[in-house]
Amino acid sequence: MREERQNLWSDFEILGELDLLYAIAKLSIQLKGVEPILNENGRIDMREARNPILSFQKGGEVVPSIFAWEMDQNPHHQRGECRRQDGGPQDPGTFDADGSMRPSHSVKEGSHAVIFKNILAIIGDEQNIEENLSTFSSHLLHLNQILEKAGPHALILLDELGVGTHASEGCALAMAFLDRFREKGSSIVVTTHFDRLKAYGYLHPDVENVAVAFDEKTLEPKYTLLYGVSD
Repeated sequence: MREERQNLWSDFEILGELDLLYAIAKLSIQLKGVEPILNENGRIDMREARNPILSFQKGGEVVPSIFAWEMDQNPHHQRGECRRQDGGPQDPGTFDADGSMRPSHSVKEGSHAVIFKNILAIIGDEQNIEENLSTFSSHLLHLNQILEKAGPHALILLDELGVGTHASEGCALAMAFLDRFREKGSSIVVTTHFDRLKAYGYLHPDVENVAVAFDEKTLEPKYTLLYGVSD
């Protein structure tokens, strides 16, 4: 067996790939999934997308989401997107290992998805007592690390950009980082509660505000996105 260990290991990897493909196919059939049209020109158009976890938990009774995004992949004319997502819509997609955005659930025929080379994210509180990092210090450290890797064909996901310090200072810092990310040609999705950062979205033609719809009577989220508004 020692003499054949390389061949055995190769067979093991091939069988693992086949097992994964069969699992993906079975899940896709169960979810009645539709493969999106992949492109590199910056178009995302996920029609009637449904989160797979919620679909299983609620027996398919899930409000579909429309996730539309037009981007210019020219690094000098890159379109970013600043969005507000209080309550959060159902996640319209998952990200696989090669950086392409694929719906692992049901979407309508004709949906489009973008191929990204890098996906960089800051989600949640990453303070580290052992390294003597506060929430704000950790936030800045990760932002700088992402800035070094940012560039065309990179998707950057930032949850509550500029948090952990005074609101006015955090907002100014958030706008400065957005300027740098846009200069580098990256595609950006940001969640925020800063009013001034929402104004930033209205002042730049390549940035768009998106809000989650709420029922004004019940004050419950409708799980649908409203484009061009911040509240």
